[in-house]
Parts: sequence; structure tokens; C-alpha cells
Amino acid sequence: MYSIPISRRQAVPIVTPERKLFDAFHRKYDRGQRKRPYVWEKYRFVGYIRKVLKLLSSKLLPGHDPSFMIIGAQKAGTTSLHYYLDQHPKLAGSYPKELNYFSRDILLGKDLNWYRQHFTSLTKPDALFFESTPKYMNLEPVAQQIATAYPNMKLIMILREPIARAYSGWNMYRSYSAKQVARKTADSTGHNVNRVYQYLFDKRTTFPSFREVVDLELDFISRGSEDGPFILRKGLYADQIKMYYRYFDPGQILILGFRDLVNNPQQNCNRVLEFLGVAGPPCNFNPEPKNKRDYSDKIADDDKRILEEFYREPNRQLKELLGMDLNW
Repeated sequence: MYSIPISRRQAVPIVTPERKLFDAFHRKYDRGQRKRPYVWEKYRFVGYIRKVLKLLSSKLLPGHDPSFMIIGAQKAGTTSLHYYLDQHPKLAGSYPKELNYFSRDILLGKDLNWYRQHFTSLTKPDALFFESTPKYMNLEPVAQQIATAYPNMKLIMILREPIARAYSGWNMYRSYSAKQVARKTADSTGHNVNRVYQYLFDKRTTFPSFREVVDLELDFISRGSEDGPFILRKGLYADQIKMYYRYFDPGQILILGFRDLVNNPQQNCNRVLEFLGVAGPPCNFNPEPKNKRDYSDKIADDDKRILEEFYREPNRQLKELLGMDLNW
């Protein structure tokens, strides 16, 4: 019988049960993105097992109501804080992190029983459950819906210097493909269109520069329109906090500075434990930041000057509202 010389043999990949589970997991949660290569070094084994346990528990265990929510701001460290808190023995984060129930799924007819099923844990059944959806912070209908369903909910906001936040948001959208963005459904802003897709991707051959986006949104704002790409307005924090104060007591809302979280993550996570009234061990975790992006270019000086002027009065109002400067 003819045999292939060793030098000409090709390695045949072994499809293990673990690999099959890995494939199934990412087919379900990659939300239609292009199939990722099998780069196992990207995934820490412990983190992978935690995700699998969350997926299984959501199918097998009874759901719970959340005890608190991280509601924003976008590009201000919500993913890192979610990851840090989820490592505490008395806290359990949802999977996926951003449920978008109050900004999307409630409008699609999903009820609270469906929502509760995202708060389960095989290893921490008595934990305080939470989710982290940055979009919640910007939408008044969301604040109303949360207050109606959970009037005693505790909320956490992380505020980042608004110019840096806007530039980071633009860079995030720039990293997406048009198909990725087009698949996202419209939220409870009252629009029936996906505004990010409409203004940044639709009928365009190139992604708009940061200056183009700034000029576009400032034009909408000058005309008193609530339309537009809605990148700059996510940094108008005083308006958003006042909006939530209409539905929640200020004592139910913890506000953190982005730089405080970056520089002292464990200290700020202990602040969260104190805010929640959690008695037990202090936070002790791997402080590696999540969802961090490196930018190929810095923001242009002219663009920065324009936005410094735009945010000058809103930032003054924020300081007056909080009675302090934030390390953001």
C-alpha cells in the first residue's frame, strides 16, 4: 500500500467537543460578523469558560431582576467596569454585557420575563445581577421605562472628557463595516432609521473625517434639530444627568470619572461596592482594560479648539450640578 512520505503529509485539524462548542458560541453571538479565525491566544481559558457558563445558565436556570445598571457613557470604560465587577464573588454581570432591552427589545415586544433570563449564574446564584448598556444614558424614554419597571434601581455613570469621548466614538464607528452598522435596529429615539448608518455610511464610498462629522452635527444643533449622527451630544452630561434626576433620586446614581477608573480601578470598584451596600471582600481582579483602542492619528488642533468652545458652557453646568470637578 502506498504511503505518503512524512514530509508531504498535511496536518488534519482535530475537531474536539470544545472546538464545536466554541464554534456554536461565536455563531450565536458574533451578530453576523465575518467568521473569526481560530486564534486561541486571544481568549483566556478562564474567560472562555465563564462565557460558556453564562450561556448555559441563561438556558437552564430561573432568571432574576437586576440590582443595578451601568448606563454610560459610551467609550468611557463601561466594558472594563463590567468585567471588573463581574469578577467579584457577590456580583454577576449579564452576558452579553449590553442587553439594550430598554432601548430596543422592549420596543420589539419582549417582556420582563425575557429580560430576567439574562441574569442567571451557575456559580453565584445569590449575587447582585447587573447589565451595562451605554445607550441608556442618552435617551429619556429609556429613563422612563427603567423607572417604571425598577423605581429603586441603582445606576452607575462613568463620565469621560467629552472631546476625547467624541473622538473615541468616531474611531469606533470608523472601525465598523457598513454591513455591521446597517444590521443594527433603530432605538427609542423616535426615529425609524439607523442614524449612524444614515449619516456615516449610507451612499458613501469613504468614511467621513472627524471634522466632517463635527461640522454635520453642529449644523443640526444650530438649527435646533435633534437629528444627525449624535456623537457630540453624547458628551452633554449635565442634560443627561438632570434627565435621570427627574426619574430617580440622586442618591440612586453613582458618578465616576473615567481617569479615576483607569488610574485606580480597584479603588473605584470598591466605591461601587460601598454604593451598592455590598458587605464582603474588597475588589481583587486583573485590572487589564477591556475594549481599548489605539488611534493611528491624534485629534487635529483646530477640531479640538472648536469642541472646546462647544463644550465650555455644558462643562460649566456639569461642574455646578455635581459641585466638583471630575477626574475624567
